[in-house]
Amino acid sequence: MKLIKICQVSNKNNLNLGYKAVGWDSEKEQAYSLHGGRGMPIDIGIGSIMENNSPNFHGFFLGSTKQYVTDYYSGLTDDKELLLTYEFDDQDIIGNFNHENCDGEIRVKKAKLIAVEELDSSRKD
Repeated sequence: MKLIKICQVSNKNNLNLGYKAVGWDSEKEQAYSLHGGRGMPIDIGIGSIMENNSPNFHGFFLGSTKQYVTDYYSGLTDDKELLLTYEFDDQDIIGNFNHENCDGEIRVKKAKLIAVEELDSSRKD
């Protein structure tokens, strides 16, 4: 499988980086998927592994840059939003959907959460 280059691929561990915006349910004190809603909780413990071993699993989508994620996925909820940073190995890449300017999505089998930051709520329209 030939992969289109991933533009932001290095961190101190020499692993690839990917990003995900999630909502924050302040009543439950729980992060949730902006795609799946409050019914899809997301573990935001640093070091937690996002993984699914189901045979019908098609991968997790991560943005290739912080800017791509904030431009296309931020503002999908009235709740507070968080930006999650994951690291992953080349062998965990299932698909790569980068555009020429390096913004796009990466589909991975598993990834490790390495950072959580609050997104700026003033970005919402």
